[in-house]
Amino acid sequence: MDTVLASQMLEQNGLWFIKVEMINVANGSEMWRKQYSWDGHFTGAFLTMQDEIAKGVAGQLPLSLSDAERQRLTRRYT
Repeated sequence: MDTVLASQMLEQNGLWFIKVEMINVANGSEMWRKQYSWDGHFTGAFLTMQDEIAKGVAGQLPLSLSDAERQRLTRRYT
């Protein structure tokens, strides 16, 4: 099955929202959707949200990850 990952970033009254969804290409149906938010301060909260998005998307994929592969999803490079 072919799937597209789409996202949208919105700001409303100082709050930021990222909407993420996985869409089945064959029929256009939504397979998964989640909304993430933070208060706009680019601190640890933003980095944590990025980790949550990566884990959320990976959790929807039809595969299994080893512990080492899961750690690589959240590794931050300087």
